[in-house]
Amino acid sequence: MRGAHNKSLQVRLTRHLLLLLQKQASPQTHLTLNVLKFVSGDMKPARSLDIRAGFLIPVMQQDYGMSEFRIRTLCPEDWATYKLTRLASLADSPDSFGSTYEREALFPDSEWQSRLEPTERAKNALPLVAECDGIPVGLSWGLVHEPDSNVAHVYQMWVSPEARGKGIAKSFLGRITAWAEARGCESVALSVTTVNDAAVSLYCSAGFVPSGEAEELRKGSALRSQPMVRVLRNAA
Repeated sequence: MRGAHNKSLQVRLTRHLLLLLQKQASPQTHLTLNVLKFVSGDMKPARSLDIRAGFLIPVMQQDYGMSEFRIRTLCPEDWATYKLTRLASLADSPDSFGSTYEREALFPDSEWQSRLEPTERAKNALPLVAECDGIPVGLSWGLVHEPDSNVAHVYQMWVSPEARGKGIAKSFLGRITAWAEARGCESVALSVTTVNDAAVSLYCSAGFVPSGEAEELRKGSALRSQPMVRVLRNAA
């Protein structure tokens, strides 16, 4: 039964990613992606699919309505869920991240697995996922870079469009802030694209203030990313 449940979840996650990619398509765009064969459970690329306006594997848009969400910490066994949710975020909100869908879609499974290994990068991390009705709808990471253990960073913050307005992003910030304080951190830092008014407003309301000059979102991008910081109670 456990295997059947995981397979069903993987299929629904795949459809969710395809839906997000469909929203990016237009008659002028032509996206080619590797469709993952989640049904087999081996996460290997199965085939290529050309996505154009009006041409896509039929998927149903999920309406989360009044569904409750829960936030939990990702564990090593969740690497496939993490992989698909991260790719969904990059496809849905390409202007919110320094990385890109095209780059991370090429990562081998070992890369995604290592990110959640407690003896590797995850030993100083708090990888969080938000779920509605068992489907991941949000992602965020708290991370401390050694040797600077006084600062916790927020990365990969994203909430699916269908699940926005439910307080998920605010809950992510609350969880990461509490985690950082428990670790003895003195501040929490993040960076936000300056044109993302909703995100900027959220961070300001959570006590973050601009820190330093805005920077390129990524090399060659016209978008700017503003570093922000929130000082914690542990600060002298």
